[in-house]
Amino acid sequence: MKDISKQYLSVLKLACCLILVSGCSVNPPMTLMPTPVMYEATDFEPFSHIVDELQTPLTHVFYATNRKHQQNSMDSPYGNEFDNSLYLGKATVRIGERETQ
Repeated sequence: MKDISKQYLSVLKLACCLILVSGCSVNPPMTLMPTPVMYEATDFEPFSHIVDELQTPLTHVFYATNRKHQQNSMDSPYGNEFDNSLYLGKATVRIGERETQ
């Protein structure tokens, strides 16, 4: 009886080790698409057709949320609670640091 339980325990240990080792297998590396040809050229300026007045780090983002509106909060107009209404808005977002122009 003890030989069977020792053998069963050995098989169980081996099975656990095999499961642990197979769980640590490495996925093959993923190959991404190559860089588009138009961006490989170093003399290409994608924003040259935009007038200087529109070349700004500020942009507008339109959003929709179902977060409950907070009446007295200037920092965050929406809280963590949900509402049955859908609120729409526009936020001005700066891309880059404040010194970026």
